[in-house]
Amino acid sequence: MSALLARSPEEASRLVALTLLARVEEAAGRLSEPDDAEALHDFRVALRRLRSVLRAYREPLSGSLKKRHRRQLRELADATGPGRDAEVAAGWVAAQHDTLPAGQTAGARRLFDRLEARRGKGYEKLRRRLAVEFAPLAEELQRTFGVYTREVRLAGDSGSDTFGELVARETRRDLGRLLAALDAVCAVDDAAACHRARIAGKRLRYLLEPLTGDLGAVQPILRMLKRLQDLLGELNDAHVLEEELAGAVDGAARERSRQLFAGALDGDGEPAAEEGWGPVEALLTLARRNRERRDLRYAELEVGWLQEVGGDGAERRRLAATVHGLLRWLDAGFNPPPPVGDESVPTPAP
Repeated sequence: MSALLARSPEEASRLVALTLLARVEEAAGRLSEPDDAEALHDFRVALRRLRSVLRAYREPLSGSLKKRHRRQLRELADATGPGRDAEVAAGWVAAQHDTLPAGQTAGARRLFDRLEARRGKGYEKLRRRLAVEFAPLAEELQRTFGVYTREVRLAGDSGSDTFGELVARETRRDLGRLLAALDAVCAVDDAAACHRARIAGKRLRYLLEPLTGDLGAVQPILRMLKRLQDLLGELNDAHVLEEELAGAVDGAARERSRQLFAGALDGDGEPAAEEGWGPVEALLTLARRNRERRDLRYAELEVGWLQEVGGDGAERRRLAATVHGLLRWLDAGFNPPPPVGDESVPTPAP
């Protein structure tokens, strides 16, 4: 039996929370290093993992976690968004630079510089906030997670006896929410539904990740969820960038219109139709490529994850079957040990 799963929910949930909090602190310390390109991403992911676990284990952590703590963690997570979104978009634009038509690279560079400036501002704002807020919060959470009081009933129902029972209940809930969120995705431009499915997948993944050291059977589940997360993540990036590009095209067109108007009033004559429209053409080229990326990722999602049972949704069916196998094993009392194979299904006790 897994050592962690056999512990009480109160003890195990705090051990998991302390481990994840330490990872957030480590990532936060790297944000001050200018050459660490992954610092913001790692901090954001570590913080998301912590918040997801705190949400899942709200009941056993109730004596240690206050509403104020949750609010502060949520606000810090929200503060990481603008910088990270700009960083991802800038990286994609930079990757397109060498294959753009002649005359369009300057326009793409303008967009890249704007995104980089936004990323820098986001980083700096986050660093200032962390310098003031994070260290005291982390210290308080370390202290409060380090001790707990448990009520033990000598008669009657004592509730969940093990952490494993709690994990089973939360896993079953999160799987249901993920499948329902995928069912709600109906079209390629349904950005909100895709985002909700992405969040639901992350929550299930982050719920199971802390068990990898004690329970190898979760590893194939995590691999499947990682594939889904990568797919939905790139789809989300494409949705976000399309809005960015639409605004940039509008701004570039308005700027060029002002130039034409000023030139006409100054008597400079009427320029050639194509002259000066490089920034707009570059943005339109990027928009077309981004739309192609979006459509390709959605096609992969549709084939593997959005079909009903009996259709082409092999990835979805495999995930559901593997998670249900794990749940049967947890419900059977963790015996016998589940097999560890590539996307194998744990076998419950007879």
